[in-house]
Amino acid sequence: MQKAELELPVKQFHQLYDLLGDILDHESDTNDFNMDNSDIELIEDIRTELFNQIPDEKTYTDYAITGRSSNPSIQAGKLYKIVEQTSKYGFKLEVEDGEVIYCLFKNCAFLNGRDWTIINVEN
Repeated sequence: MQKAELELPVKQFHQLYDLLGDILDHESDTNDFNMDNSDIELIEDIRTELFNQIPDEKTYTDYAITGRSSNPSIQAGKLYKIVEQTSKYGFKLEVEDGEVIYCLFKNCAFLNGRDWTIINVEN
């Protein structure tokens, strides 16, 4: 049997999978589509194949790094995990002593007015 591979963004795989499930649920509740068993089996087979083709989603973590700092708790060259991005201007990170501090992406006081470098690392 010849097979074709479906190429969609991961989000659309999930949406199509859910849509086919909603159609099956609606049909079983109302019988509006007048599907026979072969139609239902076809949709179930398509859903199964879709589920098997959904690629794993990659996840990423943002880290902040700097070359120098006026705060003794921030070491130059160390990656600090961004705990929370609070706005487009700032974020929170956990420093050496476990304290969570608020920093600005640009013109940060902890860096003597310098900018943080943000690195996005795949998990």
